[in-house]
Amino acid sequence: MADTEALLLGPLELHVGSVTFRIPGGRQRALLACLLLARARALSAAELVGSVYGADADQRTVHSLHELVSSLRRSLEKVELGGRLRRTAGGYVFDVDSHELDASRFESLLEQAQIERDPEVQSDLLRRALDIWRGRALEGTRRVRSGTDGAAARATAPDSQSGPRPLPSTRAKTASVGDHAR
Repeated sequence: MADTEALLLGPLELHVGSVTFRIPGGRQRALLACLLLARARALSAAELVGSVYGADADQRTVHSLHELVSSLRRSLEKVELGGRLRRTAGGYVFDVDSHELDASRFESLLEQAQIERDPEVQSDLLRRALDIWRGRALEGTRRVRSGTDGAAARATAPDSQSGPRPLPSTRAKTASVGDHAR
């Protein structure tokens, strides 16, 4: 399979080899964003319903979620990624390695910069981290409802005992990126 890159730090895009794939439909993008933020951890149907549908959710929404997952899987098949979206006993998961996520690469560069003692190397690491950003995080993606923050934070925790590990403050980095882009 071709190299895959999932871009969250700007408009949601998947790069598969030399192909840039933009997910059609607002709810499909919101669903994929939730699954990517979970970093290959399963999210329950209830978490996804709350995240994607929010206050609009009712008893029929779980069925709508299953249809949405099928629709997203069909969209992903166009770039041979449909098999990565699967159902498990714990819910739904999109199999993605951390090196495939721009957000993970950004975090890694920040962590390296924090421990680096040489100011020039530190500056280079921070510049490279900022260069990963292509705009506002998940720009153009339907706003993920309040339930997602908790689901994504729980899903990104390294293990169940360590507690949530959300992404670093997006607001501060978005402001920095806006300044950097000018």
